[in-house]
Parts: sequence; C-alpha cells; structure tokens
Amino acid sequence: MAGFGLMNYFHSVGQYDTNPMYPPDNQQPHRTTANDTVICVACGGICMPSIWSAVSVPNWTPENEWMHPVLIKGKKGFADWAKKPYKKGDGHIDSSNMVETVRVKKFVGGPAGFQLHDNQQVAMDTTDNFEMNLPIHRPCLELAKLFCTYQRRFDINFRDSFRKASGGASNLAHLYEIWVKRAWMATPGHMGVIRCLVPEDSRYGGIFLHPDLQQYLIARKLNDGFLSEIHPISPAPDAGLVGDPPQTTLAVMKNLKIMKDDERSPPEEFYIDLQSCLDGTPRDIVVLILQAMEPFNDLRPRHEKPTRVLPLTWWKDQLFNGDLFPWLFDLSENHAKDIVRQACEKDGVNFDSLDWEIDFDWEGLCRQLGQAYVFEPRRGILAGASNLENRHRIWGLFESARNGHFLTHAGKDLHYRH
Repeated sequence: MAGFGLMNYFHSVGQYDTNPMYPPDNQQPHRTTANDTVICVACGGICMPSIWSAVSVPNWTPENEWMHPVLIKGKKGFADWAKKPYKKGDGHIDSSNMVETVRVKKFVGGPAGFQLHDNQQVAMDTTDNFEMNLPIHRPCLELAKLFCTYQRRFDINFRDSFRKASGGASNLAHLYEIWVKRAWMATPGHMGVIRCLVPEDSRYGGIFLHPDLQQYLIARKLNDGFLSEIHPISPAPDAGLVGDPPQTTLAVMKNLKIMKDDERSPPEEFYIDLQSCLDGTPRDIVVLILQAMEPFNDLRPRHEKPTRVLPLTWWKDQLFNGDLFPWLFDLSENHAKDIVRQACEKDGVNFDSLDWEIDFDWEGLCRQLGQAYVFEPRRGILAGASNLENRHRIWGLFESARNGHFLTHAGKDLHYRH
C-alpha cells in the first residue's frame, strides 16, 4: 500500500495531461486522473488502477488482484428484450445471454480509463444506452451468477417492482438493467462519460464511498480496520473466484454444539401444541409453511432460542441444501463432518458414538446464523469472518435490487471534483 509521503507524486503521475493514454482536454469530455475512484456496480468497492495511484502500484499482489475490474455490457438488442412484458414462467428463464463481459487489459483510473486487449479505450458513457460499459469485480460477477441461479427456483416477475414478492432479479441481465439505470439516474439529463460514482440507495450497505482514492488511504490511516468493509469475497489467492469450502465450513461449524438430553423437547407448552398441530397438518400444507421460512435472515434476539417444533434433521438439510442461507453456497457437509470429528477428538468425545442427524443442535446453529448481529464482535458467531461478511452484504444488495427503485441523483459527495 502506498504511503502518505508519495501521495502528491501519485496524484501528479495519474493526471490526465501527464498520461499519454489520454488525449488533450479538447478531445475528451472528462478530465481523468488515476485517483478518480471507480467502483464496482455490484459491491461498491473500489476498482484498483493498474498504474500508480494513492492505493495501487503497477505490480499486482494476491491481496488486490481481485479488485481489477472487468466490464459488463448489454448486447445488441438488449433494449428490445427489456421492453417485453412478463409472462408466467419467465422468472425461471436464464436470459444472461443478453449481456457480455469484456476483459480489461489495463485500468488507468477514472470512468474513461479502461484499456481493452485490442488497445481500444472505452468509458462509462451514458450515450451507449443499454450497451453501456459498467465495471464489476470478477468475484462479484461470479457471486451475481450464483445469486441468480438461486433466484430462478422462484418464478419472480422482474417487471413488477411494487409488490413485495416481485421485482427481484433472477438473471444477470436483470441486474445489469438495474445497474445501468442507476448510472443514467446518477446525473439526470447528462449524456456522455459519467461524472460521479454509480449510486445505490443504501450506499452499498454503508461502506465508505468517495470520488478521490486519496481519501481511502487517509481513511485507512485513521482507522486501520476500515478496509475490512471491502475485503475480497475470497481472501486467499488459491480459494478460487468465489467460495472457499474449508474456510466457510470451519467458520460455521466451529459453533455447532452437541445436544443435551434436556434440550430435545419444546421448552414451552405453546411449542408442544404447535408441534402437535403440524404433525396433524397435511404434508403439502406443511411444505408451504416451511418454504415461507426461506431465506432465514435478520432474526430478532428472541428468535435465537430453539423451539424444537421441527426435527433436527430438517434444520440440517436446510442448512446444507442452501435453502435457509443461500449465501453460504460453499458450505460442505463432508468438510463439516471432518471439522466436527476433529473438534470432538480434541475434547475427548467419541464422534462415532454420536448420530450426525440428531445428536447435534442444528436448530440452534441455524437460529444463530439467522441473527441480524451474526457478524458483530463479541456477539455474532461469524464475527471476524470478513470475507463472509462482505459476501453477505453483497448478496443482500442483490436481494434488495429492484427494477424502478432508483435514487433521483447521486449526492454531491459522489461527484468528481474536476
């Protein structure tokens, strides 16, 4: 990471008029420097320049290579596709073939700083309409694909954004349409190279945003833990684009507890009656009730205590099937057994004498994972798992994205200063 002593040098090297890749002012509508922040449209994290800047050096390291952007854009005919009305069953269809991704050979900073492998220079330009180039981190792109695969199990009407159960994205083309409309609405009426960061109504889950990369370096100096908000989805260089089954499974399963005999029954008479009621309800009705529990997020503290109404096997299956926590898509039951076996051996417990299905508190684990404070220090069971916290934040951004829900403009604090 660059030091404060080199800040002025970085800024001058990154200036538009000292970089031969940029034409003079009268040939370019936007004056760009290497320190002009460009953010990923999916997560809001910075796109790391390939040249000297306040936060980068020309030589890549495993810690920052994930932040190098690729571009996503609509293919020819996207506008016509977007005009088609919804028909029943469309939510199950994968229309990702309406968008394409473009590799970026070199990113020199700013919204006009993308050099492709054929040496063509492209920009985030609103005049490109639905073929507008938008930057996205490769891991965020892969995470978006996984999210859309999960969403296609439901028949969601993307064109109906006003009812609670509708309007969500179920393929990459839907997400791109939302992102490009956000870019258009950032500066209403402006045609040309975008003049600000692409906004999102929650400010991408509350992470730090600033149009000048130097401010990111200052913020990190003031708070060393600041950049934990934009850590990569996979912190280890050999973990793949997204997902790290051993690490994800370890973070979750280290909180699994062995059942005690006095914890196996419903704790209150109300839950005993509810259990009896469910046992006497037709199976198809029970299935509908249980499906309404998916996904299992943002529970209140009073929901942390197990009720024992549903069998432990149901909770285990829902956990590993990804039904309750789809963002834990790389949770591995095979790895889980190995981790729990090792923990039992360390504690002097015979793992083979326990029943994997019913001798572990799967309900208690799931209820803890569903708490709104799951990542909070000294309280949440995933505190410190910054890669999972970032993944959870980004998944939540995908879930809340709706066609037609946009800010009317970007705040002044997101506009470039020149």
